[in-house]
Amino acid sequence: MQWFNSLSRAGKIATLLGSLFALYLCFFGAVFVIGHRPRPAPTVVAVGSPTSTVMPPTATSVPPTHTPLPSTSTPVPPTATPISPTATPRPTNTPTTIQTPTPVPLTATPTLTNTPMLPPTPASTLPPTNTPTPTPTSTPIVEAGTVSKWFVRVYNIDELGKVYINDELITEVNRQRDTSWLNVTEHIVPGQENTLRFTVWNVAEEYTWGFALKGDDTVVWQDVQGQVGFKGANNNDLSKPNQTVYDKILLVDSVGQLSELSGSSYKWYVRLSDIDDMGTAFLNGNKLIDVFLDKGGDSGWVDITEWVLDNHENMLRFTSRNTGGKGIWNITLRRDGKTIWRDEGSTEKGGLVYDRIIYITHQGEVSAVPERTRWYVRIRIADDLSCVYVNGKPFLEMKFGDQERGWVEITRDVKPGQENVLCFSDWNGDRGPGQWDFALMRNDGIIWERTGQDEAGNQMVYDYLVFILPDEEVAGESPNPRWFVRVYDNDDRGAVFVNGEKIFEERTETGDWIDITDQILAGQENKIRFTNWNDRGPAVWRFALRRNNNIVWEDEGRIGEGKENQIVYDKTLTLTPAGELVAP
Repeated sequence: MQWFNSLSRAGKIATLLGSLFALYLCFFGAVFVIGHRPRPAPTVVAVGSPTSTVMPPTATSVPPTHTPLPSTSTPVPPTATPISPTATPRPTNTPTTIQTPTPVPLTATPTLTNTPMLPPTPASTLPPTNTPTPTPTSTPIVEAGTVSKWFVRVYNIDELGKVYINDELITEVNRQRDTSWLNVTEHIVPGQENTLRFTVWNVAEEYTWGFALKGDDTVVWQDVQGQVGFKGANNNDLSKPNQTVYDKILLVDSVGQLSELSGSSYKWYVRLSDIDDMGTAFLNGNKLIDVFLDKGGDSGWVDITEWVLDNHENMLRFTSRNTGGKGIWNITLRRDGKTIWRDEGSTEKGGLVYDRIIYITHQGEVSAVPERTRWYVRIRIADDLSCVYVNGKPFLEMKFGDQERGWVEITRDVKPGQENVLCFSDWNGDRGPGQWDFALMRNDGIIWERTGQDEAGNQMVYDYLVFILPDEEVAGESPNPRWFVRVYDNDDRGAVFVNGEKIFEERTETGDWIDITDQILAGQENKIRFTNWNDRGPAVWRFALRRNNNIVWEDEGRIGEGKENQIVYDKTLTLTPAGELVAP
């Protein structure tokens, strides 16, 4: 240290600073060497497709803090979705429908031909015909009898997500909404097979989805892909505008076991070409493809294999609309390497000019006739409001100015082996005549249709019953009659009583027909009473009784002033045990 003490003060400071700088260089050099050592390659573990996750029945329930998300919340990213190690990998491209009302053919039955297929569009060529197709299976998810309550959740949707149970629309979700958990137990019918269908329709650009099913408190199935607003499904795929991009079906069988349906063992393709002005394809009631003249009028070959259900009857519906000039359509269906059905045509008419249904059978063949009886209804014209009821339930409605929907399937609501009642009605407002055009079709043949008009305003101008009998014949009468009453043009209040029970009381000028069949006691004498109450001034009344489609009694009248705050009309009809009507 003598040499250090011999230095001047300035020398000592310089020496200390140099030493500190050397230590600094040594330290950071060591850090650099350690941080850049070669690292071992990461181990990659394959866990299957991220598109569909089947949760084992023993999975724990979703914590309350993660279940219902507010509609503005960010959807759960796909990386947060647990993947069952035993889940069957699913294809990453997306499916197509099952549904509520499904339309039918109007024109002649299509001929099954082997017409050579059209040359494919350059932008859409078919894959090799020898592409191997995996054998479909039905994957059990929940064992029989283990679930008492069912819940569904729809979230992370771009653009439109839907859930159907037994072809009935349960919920419809637009972009970014979250339904939270919906209790759907009442829609699952015990002792029969129930279908739960989840679909997504894409308008343009990327698409995403998120669906989940819960049995009691356990999430038993969910499927999430993409993250709405950030990244689309299937690696941000942008190639599927105006079509269904997701369609999955789960089955709850007669004993409550849940399983997932798989796709067909064939390869199926459809093509809509030479379309003018708009063509649409549906599979099992769900829209598959839209084709527009101003966007080329040709869909190219579209692979629908993933959405054709194996060992089930599948329904394909094709429609074409013409907005002016000449309407044209050319539609082809191909199975593997062979064209097995084709139909084309043109017309100068406008509106819905083509509406055709064909079926893919359980065996993978194509037929114009379904394997079981199917029923369809249609409303072509409505002025001002036309409705169809099936067994008392409102089913189809069309208002003045609405676009015709074509054939709509009602098979699910028609009970086999029983008498079913269809009601076709039209309400007219206060301007111009009321108009209607109804039709009923069984399989591929129209078996009943009515069209007409009536000048009466602000009332029901058409109301007709059609009976589907247990042997599937159709009639306007039934051995089990339905009874209806009507109260209209009443001042001040008209009332109807059946066997002493008040059915209706109201002041009305334009009353509807009221079904009183359930109040009529079979095999017994029944009393039907009509009254009219007057508050003050003149009084007016009008009543009618109908058996099926025939008015069997009606009465009307009026009185001047003088009878106030009292019943001014009171008449009772007797219906005998044999069904005969006795009027006083």
